[in-house]
Amino acid sequence: RKSAYSSLFTGQRFALLEEKIVLSYLMRSFSVASKQTFDELLPCGELITRPKDGIFVTLVERNRKA
Repeated sequence: RKSAYSSLFTGQRFALLEEKIVLSYLMRSFSVASKQTFDELLPCGELITRPKDGIFVTLVERNRKA
């Protein structure tokens, strides 16, 4: 008999795998460059330290090999 926790865990695992596939596709197809320098990023004290206002990036399509 499956518990609700088991079903929830399976759904979360599927969502993470889906996210990894999308990120993998983006990283293969685009170069990612930050629009800010390291000094411009203000840290925000939370459980995980992250930039207060996020990080702005530019995606540049990679040259495809024939």
